[in-house]
Amino acid sequence: MTGESHEWVVVDEGRSIPWTSYAGPLRLSQADFAGACRTLLAIEPADVPDVALDHAEIGSADGPERRIILHSTTPTTRGFETDLAAMAEGRVPVDITTYTETRALYLARPGDLAVGRLRPWRLAPTAPGVERLALDDTDHYYMSHALLHRAVNRGERDPVLARLIAWLRERRATVLSVYDFEPELQLLVAWLARRAGVHRVRVDANDPRLVAWNRKGTLHPTVEAALAVDVDPTADPTRALDLERRASDAFRILGEPLAVLPGYTVTRHSGRDAFHQDFLRAGKLLSERYGLTQACLKPSEGGDGGRIVVGIDLADHARLAELASRAWTSGGDQVIEAHVTYLQRDVNGERIPVAPSTHLRDGSVLDGLTLQFMRGPSWKGNIYVDRPGWQALGLGRAAYDEIRAEMAALTGRLRHHGLVQAGIDFAVGTLGGRFEDTVVVAIQDINAKLTGAVLLREFMARHPIDTSAGAATRVFRPAASATPSAVQHHLSTKPAGGTRRELIATVPGRWGMLAVTGATPLEAGALALTAEQDLIAEGLAADGWPTR
Repeated sequence: MTGESHEWVVVDEGRSIPWTSYAGPLRLSQADFAGACRTLLAIEPADVPDVALDHAEIGSADGPERRIILHSTTPTTRGFETDLAAMAEGRVPVDITTYTETRALYLARPGDLAVGRLRPWRLAPTAPGVERLALDDTDHYYMSHALLHRAVNRGERDPVLARLIAWLRERRATVLSVYDFEPELQLLVAWLARRAGVHRVRVDANDPRLVAWNRKGTLHPTVEAALAVDVDPTADPTRALDLERRASDAFRILGEPLAVLPGYTVTRHSGRDAFHQDFLRAGKLLSERYGLTQACLKPSEGGDGGRIVVGIDLADHARLAELASRAWTSGGDQVIEAHVTYLQRDVNGERIPVAPSTHLRDGSVLDGLTLQFMRGPSWKGNIYVDRPGWQALGLGRAAYDEIRAEMAALTGRLRHHGLVQAGIDFAVGTLGGRFEDTVVVAIQDINAKLTGAVLLREFMARHPIDTSAGAATRVFRPAASATPSAVQHHLSTKPAGGTRRELIATVPGRWGMLAVTGATPLEAGALALTAEQDLIAEGLAADGWPTR
């Protein structure tokens, strides 16, 4: 393990892969989780969501109440698999679990209790008056797994769990702030509530029964369902797309079609041969029904752009077969979706795609949109854009209003089902084929959990006057020797034209984020890139994302 006293090697498909995360690679198996359910609460895994809701009140953290900040990345986004794939290919992992824990400290306020365990979290700065509660377990990849492991084996004798129980008992209005209310945390919260004698713990997260919306496959029909749709290949392609949208799980849940791109869900439930066959059928459907020549492959459950493949030639059947085999090995359902040629805008010499996101926080749709910095398919920061800023970028007002309306309609329907926070990613671009050069606006991903853009929103809330005109965040790769204090000192001593520059978080050698203000959205984005270049020039950040 990087910088720690011991090392791990992961054996996967016969390969021995040196493990290079700040966290270890141990995870709880399904059998481990089932055992924890029986040991802690005498229930079965299928009972966990209902039992959790008996002990958890779904709410927001927008009041003065003290909070427990406990951000563990979740197995549903398959961060372990994403980091392991990078290590297997000889690339430096972004270390998803470490940066999820570390950046959460930026959200902590005086009086809060912050739980963490990894070295970058221990070294990261936070607001005065925040109490840190360090968990002595760096072996497990997911902090939620580490906590459950301790609950099963040590119970209330464990000092961290004992402190959490005492905190909840003494401060019954406490809000638990989590990255995602995953099954492991649902079980833990119910156990903590019982041990603390608290009727319900208020959790700033979505109702756990909304988990389907964290799967990209929810948005698209399965190949089997799509084949059952009677589509006239000579008709308007938007008619075919509307029929396919109505064959998706999203339509079944909502009763209304969502504005999504052409695409299909390839499931694993029928075995490897059927998976390979459906994979090829999905490519064929995109070609035959829409005249498309390129596709994009995405894991249904994933995060940080991990394991996404873009620009796939649908005529290259050998390539499709290779990708099918690789996708089966990596696990999980897959989505084969139309490849988008995004509209683009130049920001200080970097071309950024018009792939805006909208956000729900504390049950309310937040103002404006954010454009996303991207490196390949991976998110690398956000630029806040309001309607005037959008139009100043030469983008049509109609697209802005369409995105906002789609967000309001979707979240309005789901808010009654316990949706408190979410980020929805859109695509604005062309598809080609029978759509020709028509610019489409479509939903690409629904993240029914806390997203990285909340850090930009937090920065804006802290500095409302400075950020009223423009603000941006930028993800960068800090040098292995770069301490948080050195990075923040450099950012604060070289502001441009009175703008504010601030460090959000840093994981040395892996991941960092900075925030800046600007007179306009475009200037804020440009200054964020300049700040990154300044760090590179000082040796505090790496130029790009190199392989090991």
